[in-house]
Amino acid sequence: MAVYYGFTNGLPDTELAFTALFVKVLPPWMLYLVLALFLIPFVSFAQNNQNWGGSLLVENFYKHSLNPTAGAKKLKTAGILAMIYILIAANCIALYADSLIGMTKLLFAITAGVGPVFILRWYWWRINAWSQLSAMGTALVYPPVFDWLFANNKSMNLLITTLENTFTLEYYPIKLILLTVAVCSTWVLITFITAPTDRAVLRNFATTIKPGGFWKGFESSGKSFSKIRGFAWLIQTANGFLVYFMFWNFLIGNYFLFVGLLVLFILSFFMAYTLIAKANTLYDLSFKKKE
Repeated sequence: MAVYYGFTNGLPDTELAFTALFVKVLPPWMLYLVLALFLIPFVSFAQNNQNWGGSLLVENFYKHSLNPTAGAKKLKTAGILAMIYILIAANCIALYADSLIGMTKLLFAITAGVGPVFILRWYWWRINAWSQLSAMGTALVYPPVFDWLFANNKSMNLLITTLENTFTLEYYPIKLILLTVAVCSTWVLITFITAPTDRAVLRNFATTIKPGGFWKGFESSGKSFSKIRGFAWLIQTANGFLVYFMFWNFLIGNYFLFVGLLVLFILSFFMAYTLIAKANTLYDLSFKKKE
């Protein structure tokens, strides 16, 4: 569409062409709505990561390693300083970043293979702190090493080129797939060669949280109602794609379809929320029956 309206001729930056597309296509009164639609998720995402990152720095680093006896007042001050640090660091990165898509690709690259360990730790007793630490560490180290090998190692270059031609894929998706396999393989290996978490800690966690999944020998129902949760996940995944169709119809002026898709998005969101609530209720009931 950017090509159709002639932006790529005057604006070689495709990201800038995408932004200019809204100004060219939409009536002036809708620009405020577009700004709000972009600003709301941006602020929500930024605040979420600021709070989450600050809590990790305070609870897992400052309180655990630097000041274990810190009181509530000191922890609050440390939390505020940590959030300010994250805000400044994020702004510095944004100031020197020259491509939004480049930053997005970097974010996906340094998190490839990390997600499974953070999810499975709730369902598998064997995962320990070394599992998570190795996943995060290798996820940071492997991407630049992967790029260097592709540029300097003939065997690696030949392998990637062959995969590109065989599966008709570009370099980046192949990179993500191989990084995911490499990171997951690393943290699984580290899990089995390191000692498991102390059984007293595991027992306390299992008794308090009552996790589903594989907790052999601990107080757990072993049920997670995965079918219901999986269906809810599929609905939310479909909603992620639905957002693009919504905005596309909004851009081309098909407002009736846009409203219809918006209603469908909202209904699907609440359906997924209801399914998750149902799974949680059934999960709680399974323990009451045991008691």
